Amino acid sequence: MNKSYDSIIGNLIWTLGELREFVEENVPSKVIQVEMIQEALEKLDYYMAYGEEPTQGIDLTQINPMDLAFTVEELEALKKI
Repeated sequence: MNKSYDSIIGNLIWTLGELREFVEENVPSKVIQVEMIQEALEKLDYYMAYGEEPTQGIDLTQINPMDLAFTVEELEALKKI
């Protein structure tokens, strides 16, 4: 692979920012999901930079996977956009 970590993480951070804006406008009830993804990515980025886990932020082991699920209605609304 010829890409650097910084270019990959930079693209992810930028795209997640765009996704958050899109979700805020179209499915505001799901913004928390994007925030959780952003926080997880920040933890990974911190680890990659410093070689250790950050001491603050969300505890990913406490996330209920069902909290990340979209309802059929929400998915249908996204498809229409």
